[in-house]
Amino acid sequence: MDSFFSGQWLGTSDWARWTAVIGLLALLAGLVFLAWWALFADRAKGRRRCPRCWYDLAYTPGRTCPECGHTGRSEKEFSRTRRRWGLAILAMLAGSLVGGFIIDRAKYEGWMSYLPNTMLVWLLPVGGDANGLVISELDARMSSHGLSDEQWLDLLRRAVKGDFAARPGTEEWADKYGRIIDRWDDDLLGREDEEFRSQVFELLMSLPPQVELSTREVWPEDIGPTLNVAARHWWPRPDQMRLTATPSIRGVPGVEPDVHVLLDGPIQRRGYSVHLPPLEQGGYDLPITLKLERRSQSGERWQLAMQRQVEVSFDVTQRLDDMLEAVTDDDLDQAIRDVFANSGLVKYQRGGSLPVRVGLDPRPTYVEAFDGTAVGVRIEVQRNGQPGRMLDIWWHGGAGRFNRQHAWEVPFLDDEVLGAPDEEGDRWTLRIRGLPQLALRVRGVSKYWAGEVEVPTFIRRQRGSAGSRGWIPADDPVAQAAEPVEEAPPEPAEAG
Repeated sequence: MDSFFSGQWLGTSDWARWTAVIGLLALLAGLVFLAWWALFADRAKGRRRCPRCWYDLAYTPGRTCPECGHTGRSEKEFSRTRRRWGLAILAMLAGSLVGGFIIDRAKYEGWMSYLPNTMLVWLLPVGGDANGLVISELDARMSSHGLSDEQWLDLLRRAVKGDFAARPGTEEWADKYGRIIDRWDDDLLGREDEEFRSQVFELLMSLPPQVELSTREVWPEDIGPTLNVAARHWWPRPDQMRLTATPSIRGVPGVEPDVHVLLDGPIQRRGYSVHLPPLEQGGYDLPITLKLERRSQSGERWQLAMQRQVEVSFDVTQRLDDMLEAVTDDDLDQAIRDVFANSGLVKYQRGGSLPVRVGLDPRPTYVEAFDGTAVGVRIEVQRNGQPGRMLDIWWHGGAGRFNRQHAWEVPFLDDEVLGAPDEEGDRWTLRIRGLPQLALRVRGVSKYWAGEVEVPTFIRRQRGSAGSRGWIPADDPVAQAAEPVEEAPPEPAEAG
């Protein structure tokens, strides 16, 4: 029975699916018509007929049929509709089976399972969000390899165009079409058909990247606002990226552009921060020019991939003390120590862009003492008293139900300190400070932890190499080393 409901009986081609669906509907309609005809089509229409053998008695007087000898009790008997009960019951039984099969299969796989692939692609613009019936059905068919190469290309062409509610480069587009590409691009680009791969490659390369800026609605005048940058793309190869954000702030001349690069791995949804100087009180509609460049590998020249201007709005009002209350005491400080005391550091044997990772367990801050409190801390990883890296991390403390996700950034990294061979007597320490500029990035709080603690820690070994570090400032030594070397101009030839 499962094979009957697996969708395979409809075939994988649109022609087979159309044939099966139209055939089922035609069969059901024919059985319904046959049942109607058997019960209602042969009416008397003013004629006199024998109710037993249906002999025409139009010219026969009396109530006795000369054909079969049946004698009627009343004249009404000779005006009855002829009903073929056997044929009607057979047609109704067959119709019930066909209709039951259609309904059961729709209940098992949904009504969308009857639509051909091409029609599902046509319906994508009106098919709702990523959890809608159309995309859910397409997901099932893609997983069972139910799309032909041409249908895959039609689907990608639709994704490149987007629709009225999901324009390419927007979050709505990423949720609706981007997740299809995220899941299947490697599979499509791994096909043996070179022409098919080439068409897929060109379509993916034509997709615009998604770059978004966001910030909190209100900032204090004594701390510079922080803009959160999130970038993503769906290009088929993990190119290196450079993103330049140039703010234009009225009354604040000479604000330098912020430049970050991504040198390893695919572009990530997790972004980075742009820090602005403290601003005077007032409302700001801040125009920012974004320029995204790309290249295949280090040492090549950057090529422009996107440039546009966006606007970020926020207010600057009051001072930090009026917005967040600084809190610290022995119990809160001990809870912060407990967050980091038992997790230690993870050191990867083969190094990588982040060879030493900080472990943490924020549950000690999920208590009433931290209600309404932001934990925004800068963690300095020290090896024998020498700083090796910093980690900025922030989350919402307190008991209750709310978004407990934490976000983080790496403002400083020294691979020479972190990646040096282990030595006997190495001492690893975490210096942890609460920073208000990090606490302000947590929404829905009225306080922040403002203490400072030091936690001795330990190393846990991990095989393999660490993952991608993500976006780094363009003036980072690693980023500088990846830039092409400027060739010196040739020396002028001496006269002979």
